[in-house]
Amino acid sequence: MAEFQQRMRQEWKQHWFYLLFQIITLSWIVWWIWRNHLPLPGVAVAVIAVLAALMSVHTNIQPHHKFIYFLLIGALLVTEIRAIKKDREEAQKEQYLINQRADDRLTALLGSERDNTKKLLDQENVNFSANLKQDQVEFEGTIAALLTTHKQDAREFAGIVQQGNKMIQSQRDISEQFAGRLVPGDTPTPANACDAMANNPQTPLLPDTTTVLWGNNNAALTNKATSSLIDVGDTSVVAIDRHGSNVYLSVDFRDKQNQILIRLNKNGLVTRTVDLSVLHPDKSTFLIEDRLGEEFFRITYLNPHAFQISGKIVFCGRPIDIDKLPFSNDCTAYPGKGVIKLLGDSKCPMQP
Repeated sequence: MAEFQQRMRQEWKQHWFYLLFQIITLSWIVWWIWRNHLPLPGVAVAVIAVLAALMSVHTNIQPHHKFIYFLLIGALLVTEIRAIKKDREEAQKEQYLINQRADDRLTALLGSERDNTKKLLDQENVNFSANLKQDQVEFEGTIAALLTTHKQDAREFAGIVQQGNKMIQSQRDISEQFAGRLVPGDTPTPANACDAMANNPQTPLLPDTTTVLWGNNNAALTNKATSSLIDVGDTSVVAIDRHGSNVYLSVDFRDKQNQILIRLNKNGLVTRTVDLSVLHPDKSTFLIEDRLGEEFFRITYLNPHAFQISGKIVFCGRPIDIDKLPFSNDCTAYPGKGVIKLLGDSKCPMQP
């Protein structure tokens, strides 16, 4: 026992700084275990970076020290995933409340207009009753005036209702345009390189399989809820994220300094370039054009089971034309990462 205590004191003396940070990190993880105590997205990743830095400079590191580091990093990764999920859920709830408040305001406006119209009609009826004793000419004139007023009020009310419906539809269209949401179309899936596999009873497709068409008759099969469609190295440039019946597009184009040119995801649109512009010609298509109005990139949600990608992407300021890659009639089934995997550095090399 004395020897064990001496060893423990010796280890604490040599590694007290690293052990102290590990204990603090473990305390944070225990505090974050409960959902209401989850950190903001990115906090756990920052702690992982600090742990990795400490591990790299930890002198005389022992195997059990490395095990503790990896155990803490794994727990922090799980915490980061939960924090991201919670953040997304809160964002969806906030958007729902915003839409609900807009609907409530519109309902109150329509109710107020309806009440005003009713009061106006009631007043006209009172006036009509008071004028019944007048001669026939005046009576007919009053009737004609009332009918004219009533028709005008009905037209105005119908116009208000129609304008309100247009406002609601306009809000929804704008929300979809700047949140990257895609709605499946009704275009049949074209013939592609994966048809032989899809039609072979000996190789049944996995549930919820989606076909991604690209390039010269190339295709890939994926069934992941969140799928990276185009990777350069280990960096995802184009991806899709499924939430029930909704599919959100994620696009991340960057310049040579690794700064954002265009970023589009379910949270909205960020664009810092005048050379490219993002369009949403229909609910199933996102289109990026250059300053000459030429098509630069297009993705179309053909139907609930197929996407089609064409054009160019931008990685580290370098356009890559996926239509001219040296692949043709290629079928990739359920890749581990990106559906279209391009060679390149994982990060943009910083250039002056």
